[in-house]
Amino acid sequence: AEEFIGIVQGLWRGWDADALLFDKAGGRFHDPQKMHLLDHKGGFFSVRGPLNVARSPQDAPVLVMSGLSEADLDFAVRVADVVLIAEGSPEATRAACDDLRGRALAAGREPDAMKVLMTVAGDPELK
Repeated sequence: AEEFIGIVQGLWRGWDADALLFDKAGGRFHDPQKMHLLDHKGGFFSVRGPLNVARSPQDAPVLVMSGLSEADLDFAVRVADVVLIAEGSPEATRAACDDLRGRALAAGREPDAMKVLMTVAGDPELK
């Protein structure tokens, strides 16, 4: 997962926001100084970039992670924009949030760079 997310993020950053010119009259599709090649060769993937599409207006899709095992939590706090948690009580939710924020700090990331959302399941008895 870590290699895959790194590749995807590298592809998303393949073009600066103003790199694509679409200058048909001048014959210039892009500014080569604003294109960043991805030449990834790793344990599971071999990928050359950049993508052949323009960068999206919001820059990159939101990366949401949920259903995380203990081992995945450190990875999530390094890369995720949103982490979904499912805790049984407000106290357990607070403890999980505090844990994630502490892990983010330990990873060198600002805790507020990531949002933590709690999933809420409806009561099956209520209709």
